[in-house]
Amino acid sequence: MVRRRALGLCLLFIGAFWQRPKQKDQLTAMTGMKLLLKSGAAVVPHPEKADRKYELPPRCGGEDAYFVEDEAGVLGVADGVGGWASRGVDPGIYSRQLMNFAAEEVRSGSLDPGVVLQRAHVRTTAEGSSTALVLALKSGKVRAANLGDSGFLHLRRGEVLFQSPPQQHSFNFPFQLAAPSGNAGGDSPDQADLFELDDIAQGDVLVLGTDGLFDNAFAKDIAAMVSAAERSGESGVALAERAAAEIARETALWANDQLRVSPFAVEAAKEGHRFRGGKLDDITVVVAVVGAEAEDSGLKTSTKPFLSRL
Repeated sequence: MVRRRALGLCLLFIGAFWQRPKQKDQLTAMTGMKLLLKSGAAVVPHPEKADRKYELPPRCGGEDAYFVEDEAGVLGVADGVGGWASRGVDPGIYSRQLMNFAAEEVRSGSLDPGVVLQRAHVRTTAEGSSTALVLALKSGKVRAANLGDSGFLHLRRGEVLFQSPPQQHSFNFPFQLAAPSGNAGGDSPDQADLFELDDIAQGDVLVLGTDGLFDNAFAKDIAAMVSAAERSGESGVALAERAAAEIARETALWANDQLRVSPFAVEAAKEGHRFRGGKLDDITVVVAVVGAEAEDSGLKTSTKPFLSRL
């Protein structure tokens, strides 16, 4: 396994706490309705990695990857561990391969996040390692499998109902997956933290992100940006895309702010390390708005079909 390397600060960019789930409330009482996801994503690569070219999406550079399968209600993010660069390995290849295989597994009918992660992992062959998060909405519940320090938030009307905790061996040393046929010695997908949230209602918002998001933006800051996007009057995919873009843009600014008290700086201080400002990194954000459709009629609240996006 490879520890994350410390990233220096740059003045240019290209373009935490854990809470238990709260008690179920009346918003979930939607007789005859099926909950579904309407998602959007945004990526801001580390400026030194933005010009890299990849065969698999996202092709915007950086070592993060993600997939969106709204029709199946399954999403994922992954973060290639940057320490591999010192060995001449681009971990962005591995993270993209992992997410590409995860999306293929979902399209083949696998909807359980833990199973998707296991099946995608066993197919990987590239050098490198990556954190990984797979989240699914099924039967009105959110289930997630998270290995490493990517994470997700469950938001409702500007309130943070839940934030997944990071999974690390030690400070800045996340759990990570590597190709099972290689010699990287990664962790097992069986070690992923599993979550189930049953208090899910139409209008709720889920925010998935790599550590580039959560190292620079506190949960309350993310919730505030989602609330601002909601005031635009947009809904569905348009709202998700607006929120994801704004969160990524603002977080990239904070990552370059040498005076900001960032979540990463707070956690570093707890471990006896001195760190000032934001932490420059790839930033990937996937925002999913919970919608609904009538189960008996098949009529959806959205006005356009959902597409698979990588």
